[in-house]
Amino acid sequence: MLRDINRLIKYIRSDSDGKVFRNRIVILILVITSALLFNRFVLSSYVSDDLKISLNRSKLVFQNGKSPYDEEIQNYIKGLARDEKWMVADNTFEYDLPLFQAFVYFPFALIPDYLWASSVFITVNQICIFLAIHMLFILLGWEPKIIDRVFVYVLLIGVFFLQKNILSGNASVIQLTMIIAVIFNEERKKHIVAGIFLGLSFIDPISMLLTLIVLLIILISKREFSIILWSIITIGLLTIFTIIFNQNWIIGWLKSIFLTPLRFPVVNYVNGFQEKFGISVQRLIIIFPILLTSWMVLEIIRMPKDTPGEKIWLLSVSGLLNYYVMVQTSIYASVLFFLSLILLINVWWKKIHGTVKLILYLFLTGISAGVFLLEIITPTAFLARGITLLLVSTTFLLMVNLYWSRLWIIRPYLISNSMD
Repeated sequence: MLRDINRLIKYIRSDSDGKVFRNRIVILILVITSALLFNRFVLSSYVSDDLKISLNRSKLVFQNGKSPYDEEIQNYIKGLARDEKWMVADNTFEYDLPLFQAFVYFPFALIPDYLWASSVFITVNQICIFLAIHMLFILLGWEPKIIDRVFVYVLLIGVFFLQKNILSGNASVIQLTMIIAVIFNEERKKHIVAGIFLGLSFIDPISMLLTLIVLLIILISKREFSIILWSIITIGLLTIFTIIFNQNWIIGWLKSIFLTPLRFPVVNYVNGFQEKFGISVQRLIIIFPILLTSWMVLEIIRMPKDTPGEKIWLLSVSGLLNYYVMVQTSIYASVLFFLSLILLINVWWKKIHGTVKLILYLFLTGISAGVFLLEIITPTAFLARGITLLLVSTTFLLMVNLYWSRLWIIRPYLISNSMD
């Protein structure tokens, strides 16, 4: 062991490749440290108090053996939020997720100072976005210049639907990264790792239900049954380990889903749609999810599933439709738009020149900065309606472009041919 450590130290200090590795490590440490300090003194104050609920809930589970599904614990957290004047939504006190999602928050809950805990949480989410972009770069065979790569990294971290979810204190960005990691490791033939990430992706199976279903269909169509087996093993181990802290959590979870439903498909779709979009509709609106899911089934059948681009395209479509069909009022599932955005930027990047790229940079920056400023100066109710309208418009724009670019994604060589 000591010999290996000494060899690594010698490699870093003397070898030319080792020096490059050392410089990268130093730069990475500086970037993470700068991000952590920026998040602590700038962004941490804008993190929703919903994160406080998740941190307290996690401590109650793993330090006190309490069940977040119990009404008594929910009332305790509600009273804590009232006494300390947290700004949260009423339904956040009810817990309808697998208990092992609490593992995500427990490391942050161990940090005694909340501002530093929220800062570390934001930083981890930003690292996840960086990793997600990096994996998608490799999967799509996209190698932009270093300056373009930096711009994409920085601007996509600030895209409004990612930014809103990070500041909401939820685990959506972490879950998105796990989903991308499944395809990334499946392409690299690391089936065990892909299976573990697939199992971990079920920390919130309802919010991203359509995307997880499509991911499973892709794996089944490619006969990657070993990945599915390892995902089942992972979920099983998480379930067993969580039972140590709360023996009845599975029953409590099922009760929370079916007896106090908060989300579709258990909750009434018309009521959920009206609450999500703030408009009054007739029962005829139930046709809407039927048509969308039917179109998705058609695309799954007709779309090849051989290349990474085709797999990401299918996940992108599922992510866009997931936002409409699964009508929970939170914006959790909107992080799935990220797949479409990266895929489309990849297509457009090979078709546009410097000036248009600059316009794209400014467009992304303007939307993200504008939403952030609106969040500061706008009343919550009005802001929620504005965010919903913005997400609807974004989804429509992404869907049209995604369908338009389908042929280029199936046949990537057409992109380069069109430029000749």
